[in-house]
Amino acid sequence: MADEFAHLSQAEQHIAGAKERIVRQRQLIERLAAGGHSVRDAEGFLSALTGVLSAFESHRLLILKQLRDRPPQLAAFWPGAALRLTTWWVGALARSTPCLICALG
Repeated sequence: MADEFAHLSQAEQHIAGAKERIVRQRQLIERLAAGGHSVRDAEGFLSALTGVLSAFESHRLLILKQLRDRPPQLAAFWPGAALRLTTWWVGALARSTPCLICALG
């Protein structure tokens, strides 16, 4: 269980990092466009970053599903979490699909 919390923390860090990179890439695109430069490649890279963020978010949902599927163990680490995870993420988990990161892990 502790490994899953560590894994969740790592996934959160990856998501935060991807969001920061996306912000910086958008700023770069604005500067390039303002200077009259082509933004085609920069926009393509932004699209790739957005795809990576989506994969990280899907991975986080899978970790949360693993935690949700073990409510008795989870309750020992975080009282009330099983109910919160179940009610909060049930809609998102129903839409989640396996991601490449989990398949490779």
